[in-house]
Amino acid sequence: MRKLIITVLLAALALGLCACGSSKTQETQDQATQDSAAAHESIKAASTYVESVIDTGEMSSSVQDDANGVYRYWTYSGKEANDEFSLEIEIDGKKITLADTTSSDLKDLGFECDADVETVKPNTVQGIIMKKGDKSCNISVQNATNQEQDIQDLPVFQVNVFSDESNLGFNYGGIKGGSTLEEVIKAFGTPKSNVTAAANESGNTITLNYFNASTQDDLLTTSTLDIELLYNAEKNSATVRSINLSSYREKVKQPTTAE
Repeated sequence: MRKLIITVLLAALALGLCACGSSKTQETQDQATQDSAAAHESIKAASTYVESVIDTGEMSSSVQDDANGVYRYWTYSGKEANDEFSLEIEIDGKKITLADTTSSDLKDLGFECDADVETVKPNTVQGIIMKKGDKSCNISVQNATNQEQDIQDLPVFQVNVFSDESNLGFNYGGIKGGSTLEEVIKAFGTPKSNVTAAANESGNTITLNYFNASTQDDLLTTSTLDIELLYNAEKNSATVRSINLSSYREKVKQPTTAE
């Protein structure tokens, strides 16, 4: 009788655990469904907003829905693919010009530059944390030569800055942290590259990608400007969260001719 009672109790416990697991699984599935529905609603609202501000007439559109979130892409399909934008940005009121301002210049401007190395190998980039007081931002320098170079002599080729309390303030062509999408488009126009609306774990964002490529002699310069904005569905507006400006140089490989 004792064995029978124990067997019945164990069976009841197993059934209870199965029911509990099934309940939790159902709750997880329900939450995932709710999150997916919310993400789709957000993308729908963000897409309507984007197309009310940006002329997407020369852009093709597509939607991606995966485990990471929901995304809407607009890709430029016009003939002229180069955007025009400045390589000069103000950080904490100081002007930095990509491909011109060096690490040494940054120190002269009052910034501290934290890097793990003193020299940079040939055809290599090196990340640096640029600081002033308790605020900072990320920059990178480039050694486009075939010789190892002192990091102090190398020009900045990338600046990545966010509009939060821990980052240095920035001003790029009048665009600052908190500037609206309307202000960005007025300043730089419709990107001849990509626009992306995203709804994922990082929040609801709209990102504009500007691109320019030019060749002089045997040097190819590829410049990019990525402006990320936070989209607020309730206010139906988007404000600048970060700017990533870069200008990378590399030598063009010359075609070989056979005898």
